[in-house]
Amino acid sequence: MFTDQLVNDFTEIIVEERALIDVRSPSEFAAGSITGAVNLPLLTDEQRHLVGIYYKDEGEEAANNKLLHVSDSWALDITEQLYEFGIRNSEFGIKN
Repeated sequence: MFTDQLVNDFTEIIVEERALIDVRSPSEFAAGSITGAVNLPLLTDEQRHLVGIYYKDEGEEAANNKLLHVSDSWALDITEQLYEFGIRNSEFGIKN
């Protein structure tokens, strides 16, 4: 599953203390994450649940369409969050 290059890339991220953004839902992030990672979720827990229902009941294509629909408003929000994340981390000397 993991190639040597992926392991090397991941090691570099940790050793060089680069910013690591975890895009999983808040509950997935809360269940376990890499120390220092910041959670900027693509979907809320409720949205993730709804997409899962669509996947189970209507199939992959319907779930993908639902995902696109619920994530439309996310693009602007995540851009703002990433901007703020960059500003906060530069203040603390964390490499982005």
